[in-house]
Amino acid sequence: MANDSGITSANPASFPEHLGAWLNRQESAKEKAPPQGVALLVHGLNLYSPRMDALGEWFLSQHFEVLRVSLSGHGPTVAPSLDTGQLEKDRREAFGSTSAPTWLDELDQVSAAARERADQLGVPLVYVGFSLGGLVGTVFQLRSAPTHRFDRLVLLAPAIVMTSWANLLRPLKPFPKLGIPAFTPGQYKANRTTPIQAYHAMFALYDELHRSDLKEWSTPTLVLSDVHDEMVPFQRLTEFLAEHQLDWTLYPLHQKLGGKRRHYHLMIDPESVGETIWRRMTAQILSFLQNPNASST
Repeated sequence: MANDSGITSANPASFPEHLGAWLNRQESAKEKAPPQGVALLVHGLNLYSPRMDALGEWFLSQHFEVLRVSLSGHGPTVAPSLDTGQLEKDRREAFGSTSAPTWLDELDQVSAAARERADQLGVPLVYVGFSLGGLVGTVFQLRSAPTHRFDRLVLLAPAIVMTSWANLLRPLKPFPKLGIPAFTPGQYKANRTTPIQAYHAMFALYDELHRSDLKEWSTPTLVLSDVHDEMVPFQRLTEFLAEHQLDWTLYPLHQKLGGKRRHYHLMIDPESVGETIWRRMTAQILSFLQNPNASST
């Protein structure tokens, strides 16, 4: 099945098609190398899931197998034979009725396939989550049995801390269908607005994380975030790691906005961060994958 970036799905999936897609890059015999791992990619809030494919392409170039996740409300939700209007309607309806348990269950279904594949190949399973994806993955890791956990996590601007103004949305919980104009730039949006129900689902994950004891966390984890991030304050990230005694690798980015780049928080492809920052990001990810136990917190 082709997606928006031209990458095609590969490998039979043991999960509902709308929840994810295996990505495949055609390689010549000269390029082929033993697989280095399986990467599971998870998007941010109201980010159209195929926009994670630039990261997917990079992991493919590093000889990873890649599985891109689409949580409810963020990707193709019905058979592609239906018209675009119906796809958008179904996506909005799924977004407006989702919940934290739904997202965790969906991730569980897809990650089980990724874990099975990683075990078959004898390679690590690497979780890669942006914003909401970073939050969902962190909570999932805490909840999961050791045999179901990820071997490494790469978190991009993870919503494990949030700016104070986000709390202004909490009192709107009685109005789950109310749509808030999306912060995400137009070409990245899954939907024009984000329903309060989706924010409530995110807040439920956030609250669970902040009630949890993370002192026994042992999984190598890399966090990349811009020091000027509007949604995930960098100083709060450093305080969170210190408070929970987390030996994670925290790598600060220093973007320069301009042209089409107007948000520090969005950091998933060369278009959103610029080629220079993208090269630094991927170089840091590669260094982490090669030496995951090194820490720079």
